Amino acid sequence: MSFVNQQILREMPASQFAALARPRLAAAGITAGPNELDPVLALVQEKVAGLEHLTEFVGFFFREDFTKDPAALANLTKKGGDPMARIREILPHLVTATWDDAGIDAAFAAAGTEHTQKPTAYFAPIRYAVSGHGGGPHLQAVLRTLGKEKVLARLHAFTV
Repeated sequence: MSFVNQQILREMPASQFAALARPRLAAAGITAGPNELDPVLALVQEKVAGLEHLTEFVGFFFREDFTKDPAALANLTKKGGDPMARIREILPHLVTATWDDAGIDAAFAAAGTEHTQKPTAYFAPIRYAVSGHGGGPHLQAVLRTLGKEKVLARLHAFTV
């Protein structure tokens, strides 16, 4: 049934999805205006499994006390490597990056080249640090939507 719900949500017009989402989010204390909320809803519409998961799926865009998935953290640390090291390596590149997809991609590539890592080695630690999730919408879009200031603040504050 969850798959069916997800398919229905994916295929409905964005305006209809937003109309269904707003009351649920408002009930959870997320009362952002359309200029803030609509880009986030557009980003998550294809990924959210059902409206019952919407608040936990988008909460990190609007709250600093967002929930961190312990399974995602366990998976992140199990895969090997040091997530804190990856964050320390990429942080200077993100600080100087232009905040668009090309600039963010260039930051990942530069960190990878400098530290002999694949650019993708930074994806999971960064995603978890800024969202508390192990998956979700395209990472560059998440970072762009959150905004440079918020992303950098979360990366500076992150600890495992």
